[in-house]
Amino acid sequence: MKRKPSLPPKSPKQNDFAKPVLLAVMLFLVTLALYWPATNHAFLNYDDPDYVTMNPPVQHGLSLAGLKWAFVTPVCANWHPVTM
Repeated sequence: MKRKPSLPPKSPKQNDFAKPVLLAVMLFLVTLALYWPATNHAFLNYDDPDYVTMNPPVQHGLSLAGLKWAFVTPVCANWHPVTM
């Protein structure tokens, strides 16, 4: 009776890519699930008018001029271009 040749065992390198991708997808889904309820909340009247709802450069959307504005203009006595 002849045996079929067995396949060599899978090397650990074949799974090196799958684990980080699975972890990243799971982290993304958990984060999405945790923050999804915030999409139903209204703006607050604390500082949102200054930063978002009454801020013309932000209201006009993403543009090259808006990006330049974000890096050179302080808002509410603060300079934080990444959040603008």
